[in-house]
Amino acid sequence: MVEKHERVSLDYTILELIKNGVVKTQDIFKRLPKSSSVKIIERMNVMEKQGLLVPEKNQSWWKRNMNPSINLTEKGKIEINKKHI
Repeated sequence: MVEKHERVSLDYTILELIKNGVVKTQDIFKRLPKSSSVKIIERMNVMEKQGLLVPEKNQSWWKRNMNPSINLTEKGKIEINKKHI
């Protein structure tokens, strides 16, 4: 079982997708067909609590709840750049 504070490869994959412009949750699911959507949402929630991701606040209720946009924070950008080095 993965500890909540540890990074797994799925975390870095999600961060890279968002960095490269795939910001809609449904689009992330489509890009990662072998990963369960429940697992992706779980990892995104963990990264959001850690301050790496932030949901887009300027969306309608429908988009916020059905297909939200996710953005990287500065901490998230630093984390993904550290992985490349």
